Amino acid sequence: LKEQARLVVAQSRARLGMYFIGDRATYDTVKHWRAFSAAMHARECAGAKIPLACPRHPAQITHLAVKDAQRLLTTALCQHVCGRRMACGRHTCLQLCHGEELDHHSLCREMVDDTCKAGHLIRRRCCDAAGEIA
Repeated sequence: LKEQARLVVAQSRARLGMYFIGDRATYDTVKHWRAFSAAMHARECAGAKIPLACPRHPAQITHLAVKDAQRLLTTALCQHVCGRRMACGRHTCLQLCHGEELDHHSLCREMVDDTCKAGHLIRRRCCDAAGEIA
């Protein structure tokens, strides 16, 4: 914190915004950080929460407190339905938005009506070929 160059570099490289996470009292122990912190608070650009947006649903903004960050590991940040097209091309993902998990959309588990190779009407998961079901 005592190296003013770090603050200057952070400010000069920021393009769309920047976040400093820490205790204001700690920042205020150093002159240049104290001035920076005071300016951010005066402009109402400082607070206890970080606004996070889903890249697929940018209108969905969640203001996350640092103390609640652990929640992101167990729950979805975005509360919209995913809606991405499954590999079958017929169905969309009905789970809550979950980011870009690899191969998540390759196996469509939607139940569909079909006919097996013996000509009987069957109900199967979309990802299972009708010929595989006896």
